[in-house]
Amino acid sequence: NKKKINIKFHQDREPHMVKGNPIQLEQVFCNLINNSIDLFPDGMGEIEIKINSIRKGKKLDKYQIIYKDNGPGVSEEYHDKIFSPFFTTKEDGKGTGLGLFIARNIITNHQGKINLSNKNKTGAMFIIEIGARSAKD
Repeated sequence: NKKKINIKFHQDREPHMVKGNPIQLEQVFCNLINNSIDLFPDGMGEIEIKINSIRKGKKLDKYQIIYKDNGPGVSEEYHDKIFSPFFTTKEDGKGTGLGLFIARNIITNHQGKINLSNKNKTGAMFIIEIGARSAKD
């Protein structure tokens, strides 16, 4: 089943570097994107990823990554459960309920945080914060 997807990626002009395992961090974003794709209705799916640099004074401290899609979103009743192991809203056989649980563990192991935001009125929105690394590190 093919779906049309438009991905918009916004970033600062400067390069973004974090200290961490690139394969694990890639897994986090693959999971978010695959969840969006699985839940997009027929028609055009949209994913928007924006990276903001957060500074403490003049020093780069961390990055905030905002991940949004235009899918059905996450029902309010599931907001507290979405990162729990074996919790899924997908049909039987379509998901293990481990993707977001593992994603949160990966981000936590990188001294960061990932949360589901309730500010997005359409679709799902996740906010990830992860420490920045300077070119000198």
